[in-house]
Amino acid sequence: MKGGDNLERLIKDAPTIKSILYLKCQAEKHEKEFEEIWKLYPNKKGKQQAKRYFEKLLREKYTIEHIKRAISRYSENIKDKDKKYIQQGGTFFGRGIYDYFDDNYELMVKDEHKKVIPEPEIKIDFNSLDDYGKLIHYLKSMPYDEYLETEHWKHFRNEALKWADHKCQLCNKEDTTLVIHHKTYENRGRETFNDVIVLCKDCHKLVHGKKE
Repeated sequence: MKGGDNLERLIKDAPTIKSILYLKCQAEKHEKEFEEIWKLYPNKKGKQQAKRYFEKLLREKYTIEHIKRAISRYSENIKDKDKKYIQQGGTFFGRGIYDYFDDNYELMVKDEHKKVIPEPEIKIDFNSLDDYGKLIHYLKSMPYDEYLETEHWKHFRNEALKWADHKCQLCNKEDTTLVIHHKTYENRGRETFNDVIVLCKDCHKLVHGKKE
């Protein structure tokens, strides 16, 4: 009878044992995947924090390929920068990486090649109102998708995200993909923070009246 009781208990506990084994396998798999990902990231500080955020990204349904692409884009973006300006691992995996996921990566172009938008071929004397007017006209009149590739917009976008503390200004959501929405295009090329609003994807859809 005792042997029978043990067998019955094993059968009863089988789903729990299976779950434990599954979770253990998943943990080992994620550990291996993180080490592979970590080798790709250019700043090795903040590893433990980065690992926690990495696991959070997986729970948010981002894949290993998503994360690899994001790191590759960021690495390309900072390759000529001083090392002190490269985000530590914990900072990048916790917040910065969202800017480099597919939906929010403004440097992506057709055929997966980086599109380089030439700066205006005019010499600007910023003490000259006429020359400044030429630059503003150039930025305002170019196609909007090309405008989003200019160094001017990239810099303004980064400053706007800092100004909003990397949170959606409607719902305060953070650690998510954020977009810079123009409230008006009247000042394109010389925007202020009053001309834009930082939004998460869901609030951005609401502003545009889009439904899922």
